[in-house]
Amino acid sequence: LDHKHARLKPVPGILDSDEIQVLQETVRRLKFLLCRKAGIETSTGIRPLLLDLQGVPREESLLPTEVDPFGPGQGEDDEEEDTMYRLEQLIEHLQCLARLCKNRNGFQHDAKKGEVEIPASITRACNDLDVELFQAQFEDWYAMVRQQRTLSDSSVPDNDSGGEIPFVKLSERLRRAEIEVSIAAAKESALGMVRQRLESKENDREKRFD
Repeated sequence: LDHKHARLKPVPGILDSDEIQVLQETVRRLKFLLCRKAGIETSTGIRPLLLDLQGVPREESLLPTEVDPFGPGQGEDDEEEDTMYRLEQLIEHLQCLARLCKNRNGFQHDAKKGEVEIPASITRACNDLDVELFQAQFEDWYAMVRQQRTLSDSSVPDNDSGGEIPFVKLSERLRRAEIEVSIAAAKESALGMVRQRLESKENDREKRFD
């Protein structure tokens, strides 16, 4: 649709004229995710969309605009409620886009007055939109994110100092311990190869600064 320079147009009973700007911004952001290769404006994953739903500003590379298609939230300083509100807004936008794709006059050309023909593959995909499954999957993912944040902010007893150590520092200590164990168990020949690689990289680095 973007290749055909398709734009949204008011459709009675589906999309009002005052809703076009917000929905067009949603289309623009979804476009950046539907690609096979990441670029300056594109991402091959849905991470930018997940940031939008959490109210986290996008990277400058994704060219954010002043239009926030999912809204700032309900203004109650409740992060979870605000995120769920944005999720509801996204689902409403997806359902509206699905109805527009099934409607013959939902899109038009930028420069022309003619209508844009929707490919059959898009129409079939719209029929497969499972809102309940999408919402359940997001809520499960968001619950794990909140648990991970709580765990990262917590502390655990430190037997060495007798106090407590932040979980983030503990994970780093465990990572270093695993490295030491793997080095101790490695064969001499393997360690020799690693040393050669390190020396080669160090030589390359020094040559670049000469």
